[in-house]
Amino acid sequence: MFCKKEVTTDYVSTSGESKTTTEMVLGKKTYSVAFYDRNGDDLINNRGTVSSYFKKAKIHLLVGSTQNPDSVEYFEGLLKNISADPDATPIYRIVILTHSDLPDDDDVEEQCKKMLTDDINFYKCNCFRDGESMSNHLTDFLKRVIVEHPELVEGCAIDSKLSKSEKYDKKIDAKEDKKQQEKNKTAESGCCYIL
Repeated sequence: MFCKKEVTTDYVSTSGESKTTTEMVLGKKTYSVAFYDRNGDDLINNRGTVSSYFKKAKIHLLVGSTQNPDSVEYFEGLLKNISADPDATPIYRIVILTHSDLPDDDDVEEQCKKMLTDDINFYKCNCFRDGESMSNHLTDFLKRVIVEHPELVEGCAIDSKLSKSEKYDKKIDAKEDKKQQEKNKTAESGCCYIL
């Protein structure tokens, strides 16, 4: 479970780009968080540029595997500042190395650690078995984002609670109802985007 959503335990390779939006409760607020997912092969073989994809979010989460020696080159290529466009430069980067419980015959973990800089968050786990742990890491990370860079979550808070007057008489006139709908629509358009 992540953000009250069931997470699959089967590997599903994405072709193209998929977007998952969920709600995350942090402190007393509920935030709308969108995850853009893209398969590494698809990203590499796409006719578009990496920077056009990277512009979608200021938080980049990259997943590789100890069972795939190409993960090191994949990380290396995507972590380089290859774009002159500041909109494509992330504020946060997270690298997750999965299958950490399996033998790492190609020293993928060691090669990754040598390449990563101090500003990159590094986690190793088995994404399918350690789902609870990864969920906790991501939640803690997003709490940090809210404190350090509140502009990344500006407009992402969802106000789903009824006001006292709405609870009292349970009648909402058309004008108030329209305002609430617009407020909710604005909250839906505001999202903390993670690649």
